[in-house]
Amino acid sequence: MANRKPLSPSQIVKLQEMFGASLRKANPFSDEAGDLIENRWDELKDELEVMSIAAINCVLERMRNTIVVEVDYDAPNAIATAISDGNFGGKYLGLKPDEIPLFGSGQATPEVKEVCLGRRALTSEVLAHLDENGYKFADPLTALRYAIELPDRQCQNPMAIVFKVYNQLWCLVLSDGSEGRHLGVHLDNHKHTGDEWGGYYGFLAVSKW
Repeated sequence: MANRKPLSPSQIVKLQEMFGASLRKANPFSDEAGDLIENRWDELKDELEVMSIAAINCVLERMRNTIVVEVDYDAPNAIATAISDGNFGGKYLGLKPDEIPLFGSGQATPEVKEVCLGRRALTSEVLAHLDENGYKFADPLTALRYAIELPDRQCQNPMAIVFKVYNQLWCLVLSDGSEGRHLGVHLDNHKHTGDEWGGYYGFLAVSKW
């Protein structure tokens, strides 16, 4: 485990200044927020403190899991090899490895970022969120290489990508199960209300530029 050190006083001041500037600039609260803070501060302060720290930790954790991976699209049986190298305890493959598209050629070193919406969302909503922020889903080989580089990450929360093959949307899901680290490839069924992705999912993304 990497060594962790507490925030320095100057870093704490930076966070305080950022929050203060954001509140003064946007004041993104309902009309009654001021009254609630004024009259019920003792009830609110502990919960607000916990939520603020949790939000900062969530962002920092995602940044720690933003890594550059080496991808060789021209390697023989690239997908099958990556699945084997992943040492997954359990697998469900709705597609054969050679049916999973590569979406690239040659060698590449994409920076992979884990994006968590923190709420239930349909695939269309995830796609829109990624696009608005300059990202797209990582391709299957890149996602597999990410899982190889950070094998324990999927045990903390499930991660997924969506890709198209045979004119249908498919999911590659990295999760933790009774057999250990699990790899699943199946048709995407997160298209309709009631079938959303859980808010705890991380979506592996790369820059769309």
